[in-house]
Amino acid sequence: MLQAAMSTHKVPWVPAEVRGKMRMLKTKLNKDYDTAIDNLSAKNVSKMVINATIKTSKIGRQRAFNKAQKLLPGVKLEWQTKHYSVWSTLRHREAVIGVTDDPGEKQDAVTLDFIVAGTKMLERDSLVVYRGLWSLEIPDHAVLRMFWRSRNIDVPTALYEAHNWLLGARRISPMPRPEEVFFLPAGDGVLLGNFISGIGESGCELVFYFRAKTWLHNDQLYDSQTVMSQEIEVGKCFGTQEFLPAPLRIVKETDLEMVFDVVPLYKPFLRGSREEF
Repeated sequence: MLQAAMSTHKVPWVPAEVRGKMRMLKTKLNKDYDTAIDNLSAKNVSKMVINATIKTSKIGRQRAFNKAQKLLPGVKLEWQTKHYSVWSTLRHREAVIGVTDDPGEKQDAVTLDFIVAGTKMLERDSLVVYRGLWSLEIPDHAVLRMFWRSRNIDVPTALYEAHNWLLGARRISPMPRPEEVFFLPAGDGVLLGNFISGIGESGCELVFYFRAKTWLHNDQLYDSQTVMSQEIEVGKCFGTQEFLPAPLRIVKETDLEMVFDVVPLYKPFLRGSREEF
C-alpha cells in the first residue's frame, strides 16, 4: 500500500452539528496521537514502555507502565507477556490505500493502530518498539454517519467494540474477496465494509484489516444482515491468527488465490489466562 497525501475528497452535505462533532473528534485524536508518538520517540519513554514488559518484578512493571501511560494519551494497553506488550490507539490520517480510482477510498480516515514493545518479534532478539495499522480503517464518511444517525454515540468506544469483536472472530480462510461484505457491531449499529490485504507502509509485512464503507443504525438493518460470527466471546481473546498485530505473526502466501497461511509467532491465547502485572 502506498501512502497518499491528505485527501481533498468532499463528503456529502451533513448538518453543522455533526460536522462540529467530527472536527472535535479529529482534533482530539490528532493531538493525542501526535503527543504520544513524539513522546514515544524519546529514548526515556521508549525505555519505560519496554520496561513495562521486561521488568522481572510485578511492581517494577507496574511502575514503568504507570509512568509511560501518563506520557501516552489515548493509548491503551491491550495485553502483556514476558516477551512483549501490545498497546492500541486511534488516529486520524490520510487514506490507507494510496492509489485508487474510487473517490470513497481516497477519504481521510480514523484507523486503529498497534504499538508493540518487547523482544523476539519478527525474528529479532533486540528490544524494539514497533507500530503500524492494526484492525480498522473507518473513512470520514462512515464516522459522520455514526454521529448523524446516533445522536449520543461515543465513536471511540464504538470503534473499540468493533476492534474487540474482530479479535475474537473466526478465522477467515480462504481470504475474503474484496467485494465480500461483512458487518461489525459498533455502538448501537454496525460498520458495513470489506477486508483488505496488502503490503504495509514499511514494505516488509502483509497487513490484513477491516475497512468500513458506512455505518448503519440497528433500526436500518434487514434480518438477512447479520454480524460476523465469533469463535471466542467478545473481550476474552487477544487475537486469532489474522488479527494479531503484524509483529506477532508471519503471513505466507500459499497459492495464487489469495489464500494465506498465518503463522503466529506466539500462540493465540485468552485474556486472563496469563498473569497480568
